[in-house]
Amino acid sequence: MAIIDTGIDGNHTALDDLDDDNSTDDPKVIAFFDAINNPGPPMVAKFSLTMIMDMELIALE
Repeated sequence: MAIIDTGIDGNHTALDDLDDDNSTDDPKVIAFFDAINNPGPPMVAKFSLTMIMDMELIALE
């Protein structure tokens, strides 16, 4: 299987807690820079690799 990604969902629960303490808000995405296209946020309009990988992992279970 191969997945080509166009961005990440920085608000996804898998990326929201750096220290694994649910009472804190420590995002794992600390910085982002796209030197090719646009140095804006690394978000995609509809789908992201984070969501696709969630679906793939559920399908493999």
